[in-house]
Amino acid sequence: MNRLSAWSLSLGVSAVFASLIFATDFDFKSQIVTTSNSPVTILVPDQTYLRIHTFTQNGGSQRGFITSVAGTPAPSATPTPTVTVTPILTPTPTPTSTPTPTPTPTPTPVPIPGVVLTAAIVSQTATPEPVKGVTIEGPAMVTVTRGDTDCFITYNKRAQPTPTPAE
Repeated sequence: MNRLSAWSLSLGVSAVFASLIFATDFDFKSQIVTTSNSPVTILVPDQTYLRIHTFTQNGGSQRGFITSVAGTPAPSATPTPTVTVTPILTPTPTPTSTPTPTPTPTPTPVPIPGVVLTAAIVSQTATPEPVKGVTIEGPAMVTVTRGDTDCFITYNKRAQPTPTPAE
């Protein structure tokens, strides 16, 4: 009886630790992408990874797909102009100088979306397709679009590890 109670106690403690690990470290989300909610957008903030574990659809010929736009900028606030009052001074002649050229502003690059994954088709008559996971680094905007049938996606987000300085 003593061995049995020690074994069951260790099994119970192991189950508690395992549930804590899965509850905090592996927060999986699953979603069915249908005609009513397609496309689905997943925002990946900076310093975060998005790991897509499965992306499947039941039959069909047109596959669903996932696109990612890396470095999607956050909207910025427009500065409000301020009014300043300047006193009126008596004009004095100023020497003319060579005008300084105005710098040409650099255009903001526009992120180009790219397809990162297509849905694996699940069918009773076809050979099973392997499902490979994909990791997307934030900041990014990920869009999940269904094919001609509903799709199923499972993913989780994780914070990027903070580098520690070498001593």
